[in-house]
Amino acid sequence: MDTLNICTLASTSILDELMRFPWGRMLLIGFSLYLILCFYGWIFADRILFPAPKQPAYQLDNTVFFLESAKGAKIACKHLTAEQPKGLTILYSHGNAEDLGRIEEFLQPWVADGWSVLAYDYPGYGHSSGKPSEEGCYDAIDTVYQHLTKILGIPPAQVLIWGRSLGTGPSSYLAEKEQTGGIILETPFMTAYRTVTETPVLPWDRFPNLKRAPHINGPSLVIHGHKDEIVPFRHGKKVYNALSQPKQFLELPHAGHNDLAETGGEKYRSGINDFLNHVLDG
Repeated sequence: MDTLNICTLASTSILDELMRFPWGRMLLIGFSLYLILCFYGWIFADRILFPAPKQPAYQLDNTVFFLESAKGAKIACKHLTAEQPKGLTILYSHGNAEDLGRIEEFLQPWVADGWSVLAYDYPGYGHSSGKPSEEGCYDAIDTVYQHLTKILGIPPAQVLIWGRSLGTGPSSYLAEKEQTGGIILETPFMTAYRTVTETPVLPWDRFPNLKRAPHINGPSLVIHGHKDEIVPFRHGKKVYNALSQPKQFLELPHAGHNDLAETGGEKYRSGINDFLNHVLDG
C-alpha cells in the first residue's frame, strides 16, 4: 500500500471518529464555515472594502493633473496652493466613497489659512485609472510623495501627511517608510477588517495601521469622535497609544464618522491649526 493510500485511510478514520461525537460534528461544521468565510473574503474583500463612487464628482479641467505611478496607473491630483503659503504642504488622502470633487469644499478653508494641499484619487476612484486595491493605494501615495519631494523640490520635513478613514491606511504606510514633517490620522482604524470583527479572524488583513504606528517618527495628531458608527472610537485610541512621542489626541465627544468638522466646530478647526503651526515651528 503506497503512502498516499495510507494517508487517505488515516484521514478517513479520523473523520469517522470525529463524527461519532456531537462536538466533533460541530467542530467539523465550524471549520467548514471558516473555510467558506476565508474563500468569500479572498474573492470579495476588495469589492466591499473599496466602495468607490460610481461617477466622478468633478470635471477634468485645468485644476486636475495626472501622475503616472510605478505600476502604470494614472493618478488624478489637485494641487491647491495657498496665496500666502506658510511653508507646509499637506498630502491629503481622502476617505472611502469620496473623490477629489467631494473633498475640495472641505479642503479650501485650510488653503485659505495658508496651508497648501495636494490631494489625489486612489486607482479606481474619480478619474484615476485602474482598480481599487490596498497595493494601488500605496502605489498612488508613493507617486504623489515623490512628485512633491523630487519634482517640486519640497523638503520632506515640509510635507505633512493627512489621512481620513480609509486614507489613514496609505498615510500610515508612507509615514513609516519616508521622512515627513508629521502626520494627522483622522478616524483611524487598527486594521481594515478589525473595524468589523474587532479581533483578527481571517489569516490576512488590509492596512495594518496599529502595527505601523510605533515605527512612525515625528509629530502626530489623532482625531476621533466618540460616536463614530463606522470606525469605533477605541480604534483611534489604540492607534494613538501605539504612536511614538510627540503626539496629540483630539477627542470629539459628540462627533460621528463623517461629521467631525461640523460637530467639532472651532475645537476641530483650532486643534488642527494649532498642530500644523506646531509642526511648522519645529
